Amino acid sequence: MINFKYEPNFLIIYLQDQKAGYINYEKKEKNLIIFKVFVNEEHRNLGIANKLMQEIYNFAKNNNLTIIPICSYSKKWLEKQQ
Repeated sequence: MINFKYEPNFLIIYLQDQKAGYINYEKKEKNLIIFKVFVNEEHRNLGIANKLMQEIYNFAKNNNLTIIPICSYSKKWLEKQQ
């Protein structure tokens, strides 16, 4: 089971109640700046980073926010969405 939790400047993903990764972001006016996407080593290669990005992408879209990707993973992920 996958759950997401929003905390100040963090989107955390839990896989079966275990913290699997996070996105470190900042909301500034109408922008959502993504600084880092991180997945714990034991949860890599399971699509967790993709699920994090999909969640934050939907959050930004639903709140009329523009994503500004800083980290390389978020940049590549957003390029694929276009």
